[in-house]
Amino acid sequence: FFFQAEDGIRDAQESRGLGDVYKRQPQELEELKKLNLISKGDIIESSPSEAKVTITTLEDLTFILRVTSRGYEILESSVSSPEQKEFEDLTQLLTSYSPRYVAAFNERLIKGISEIGK
Repeated sequence: FFFQAEDGIRDAQESRGLGDVYKRQPQELEELKKLNLISKGDIIESSPSEAKVTITTLEDLTFILRVTSRGYEILESSVSSPEQKEFEDLTQLLTSYSPRYVAAFNERLIKGISEIGK
């Protein structure tokens, strides 16, 4: 459920557009919601080269993001002055602003690792 780009999508070459990364966004947002790692997540606008996404963290912080082949950019947020406005992936943003995301992610990771050992 990570928001990772395909190999080469962030190269200095001319962008190929969002391609499969963009096409997976609705599924990945739904999975994050289903896993209780975010409260809300929806695509609110899209074009071939970018999308606008709104997410709400478990702490009820809301972000409107521009998603391009280069990553995620905070356009608006309920955080008064976000220190960082650009992120390579959504996991990086959530790790920066949602301690409950980090705790829930770590809990799921530890549970998964312990189940492997059984």
